Amino acid sequence: MEVLYKRESGHNYLLFLSDGISEGSEVPEETSQIEMVRRNNIEGLASLHVEWENNQKYYGYDITGMQPFSRILEFRLLTEEEVRELLSQLAAVIIKLEQYLLDRDKLVLDPEYIYVEIDSLRYLFFFYPEHQGVYGQHMKELARFLLEKVSADDPELLTFLFRFYRLCSEKEPEPEILFSCLSQERKKEENRQSGNIDIRERKQDSGSEICEKKEKKKRGFWESMKDFLRKSFHKRPYDTEEMWDELETEYIRLMEKENHDIEERQTELLYREESFFDQPVLCCRERNEKVPVNKFPFFIGMQS
Repeated sequence: MEVLYKRESGHNYLLFLSDGISEGSEVPEETSQIEMVRRNNIEGLASLHVEWENNQKYYGYDITGMQPFSRILEFRLLTEEEVRELLSQLAAVIIKLEQYLLDRDKLVLDPEYIYVEIDSLRYLFFFYPEHQGVYGQHMKELARFLLEKVSADDPELLTFLFRFYRLCSEKEPEPEILFSCLSQERKKEENRQSGNIDIRERKQDSGSEICEKKEKKKRGFWESMKDFLRKSFHKRPYDTEEMWDELETEYIRLMEKENHDIEERQTELLYREESFFDQPVLCCRERNEKVPVNKFPFFIGMQS
């Protein structure tokens, strides 16, 4: 395909040359398919207009603000999101072609002529009435290109694109098959994510179980220590009020025991109170009489 790029009035255009027709020659009537694309704004297809450039007829498409898919992948590899969006939008375009009775063999699937809007990942496809080849071969070449642009570090995407390439090699992939493949892959991704969530939850549960076991083990250690202290000191830990009540009770018990022990021991006289017999006395043996000497001076005899 001979292609020209043109900028006009702030817009960029891609022009596909129409073979064998020059200006001034007898021009056949426009086919119904060209008119169908030109007169309808088909979602996913670039709007088509016919123009003449240097005595040649071109099919022109507006590509303002978009870039070729192949140019984007010159310095990096494909992502899973890009693959999903490309294939899903491509399947939707093929369904549109069938609805408008358009030949899908004329859909250009060369990565160089698939344009994409990077910010929104919106793909734009071209319908070229004089495109050579068949749809199945075009899809196989696109699948080979995608397979070459995927990273070997992403085995799941690599496996998916390999299955897609094998499908394109066996037969022409219908849009329903593409949607089914994407749906199955999406379900696998959801299951994988849910599986990861379950694994994280199990890890969290196991982590909490480990913490609980550690806590129980720690509590068991302190309970053992309490039993040891209780047996060693005949006490157990109390709250503050209970502890003081227990101490007071223990103090009373010890005091009663001490008093009881004092009563049981032999009584010892520590001091004597003064009494009558502590004073000096005179004893009369004949009359067995005792006369206390209670004043000083004390006179003995008849003198009073």
